[in-house]
Amino acid sequence: MEQKLFIPLKVSSKFPICNLPLRLDTYNNCTHQCSYCFSNNRQIGKRNLNASPNIHWLKNKFKKIYDDGNVNKDNFLEVLLKNRITLHCGSQSDPFQPQELVYHNTRDIVDLCNQYNQKILFSTKNDTYYDVPLTPNLHTFQLSVSSTSDFDFEVNAPLFKDRYDFYQRLIQEGFKVGIRIQPYIPSISDVEDIVTKFDEAEHFTVESIKLVPGAKINRELIESMGLKEDDFTNMGLLNLKPEIRYSLYISIIKIFKKYDVSYSIADNDLHYLGNNKCCCGDNLIDNSTHFCNTELLHTIGKNYTLNDVFNLSKEYMDCKCSSLFNSDRRNGCVTFKDYYLDRFNRSSSTFSPKFQYYDFMFQSRLF
Repeated sequence: MEQKLFIPLKVSSKFPICNLPLRLDTYNNCTHQCSYCFSNNRQIGKRNLNASPNIHWLKNKFKKIYDDGNVNKDNFLEVLLKNRITLHCGSQSDPFQPQELVYHNTRDIVDLCNQYNQKILFSTKNDTYYDVPLTPNLHTFQLSVSSTSDFDFEVNAPLFKDRYDFYQRLIQEGFKVGIRIQPYIPSISDVEDIVTKFDEAEHFTVESIKLVPGAKINRELIESMGLKEDDFTNMGLLNLKPEIRYSLYISIIKIFKKYDVSYSIADNDLHYLGNNKCCCGDNLIDNSTHFCNTELLHTIGKNYTLNDVFNLSKEYMDCKCSSLFNSDRRNGCVTFKDYYLDRFNRSSSTFSPKFQYYDFMFQSRLF
């Protein structure tokens, strides 16, 4: 039987709102099976769940860019690689899940990346990195933590104690570690407890739980949060209404300020609330893009313009990006510039300043 392969490195369609749009996945399924995971519940990638990463493709791409210096100026991925943008590994599947013991996909890909000094930020919920050749000079971590107690919705994830021991091991080995409170689950996620336990973390990121419309598990999850279905609004995924999230984050930000920690709010409509230019944490990344809305909100302000975006993205403006979107989102747009010209001024566009949610009644309580 012919081996099914997938391309392990892609540009995310979230590039306008994410400073790290180069997404590296060493697996395209995840054995943790967290019941709140929208990726699993939507069956993201329904595409050959037992496929292997095409490492030969990646090797050829690195050779083309780094050895041969051959960069297609309209190829978004190649220009990002040429600019040494840090890779984000683990956005759809955990790179250190138990099947790494059998397949070694992460080890093989990291070994290749190391040959080119390619820096990587890993997102994981696991309690070990096995024998993957990692070094603090090239690699940083984001550990996903929703609670300091074990709870029913993280079906196959390691026990909290084991994950905490892993955090301490990473700190001792000299790695920079951030904590991503994602999903933040009301009534379950005790942010102050998380902040005080992970007191050596470089950064904290919070992003509220998102649910898949119609998924069977939703009712049980919503009841466990002490909420009701009317508290959610459909934004592609079911999000807590912005006024509810905003109110919750007021108290969370006060905790972050109390302990004087670096923090970000990763909800797309509340990016301005953090104190970093990158949702993942400025201290955890070596090099990022600068046209992302989070950075624009923090360096220019809520009234940043299309010209501000273009001034910071000149090298990317002619890059083709239409393949990153479904046909209903392309609307004739081919290039980066086309996409921004068509969508920047829409209040429904996540990268438009108009998309941010401001509750001026509470502003004085936050700032």
